[in-house]
Amino acid sequence: MAEPIPLSKVSRHAQAWMTTHFLALLAWIPTLVHAWSMPPGHQYGPMGLTFLAFLLYWTVMMIAMMLPSFSPAFSWYLESLHMEREVTFRPVIRASSFLLGYIFAWFLTGIPIYGLSLASEYLATHSPSLTILGPILLIAVGAYQQTPLARNSLSHCKPGMATGCAIPVTSVGLADVSLGLRNGLYCLGACGGLMLIMLVVGLMNIPWMLGLTALIFCLKTWGQSGRFSVMVGVCLILTGILAFFYPVL
Repeated sequence: MAEPIPLSKVSRHAQAWMTTHFLALLAWIPTLVHAWSMPPGHQYGPMGLTFLAFLLYWTVMMIAMMLPSFSPAFSWYLESLHMEREVTFRPVIRASSFLLGYIFAWFLTGIPIYGLSLASEYLATHSPSLTILGPILLIAVGAYQQTPLARNSLSHCKPGMATGCAIPVTSVGLADVSLGLRNGLYCLGACGGLMLIMLVVGLMNIPWMLGLTALIFCLKTWGQSGRFSVMVGVCLILTGILAFFYPVL
């Protein structure tokens, strides 16, 4: 096992930050193009996409929104690989596997999100009175941000920073994919609730997409992210309460 890496080393790999941000920038292009091309009112539900098309689009959108905040974890991983001091393509393969595992975790979330988007579209069309579920969801997500599960997930999706995680230094392939997948699942526990907000405001709501991207980036990179998560939760709860009385919110 590799030794736990101090926080001071996490940000040394500029190539990690450049890679994740470059991939995110590329993913934002089709994401925004598709959002701008959507007819009014089609930003809710599955956006008229088939299941497979929705999964593809959801994955691209997650790459755009989540990879910037993945930079510290990816940087930590590259630092861990650097300690092996290999001169072959093995570290490149391992880093790519770790990245693919993380992306795969968010790809899997597209499956339940597709079902939930169909349900939200049906309720909005056939039971307008149930729009009260929107404020309830905001309150539920805000309350979740206060739970030990959310805080624990947030600390574990920042490996090498708050948890002193280490990686297997001799494995390659599936082990690296598994580690990336595990990191993605921890991040899902920390930020997945925030993604559910997109069901309320619309999956193609560009201001909310950009706002959530910045919010999640702060949650996963700021040193006081635990307190910030609590503040975000309180704001969501208050917003949900206000939405009961002012549905226009």
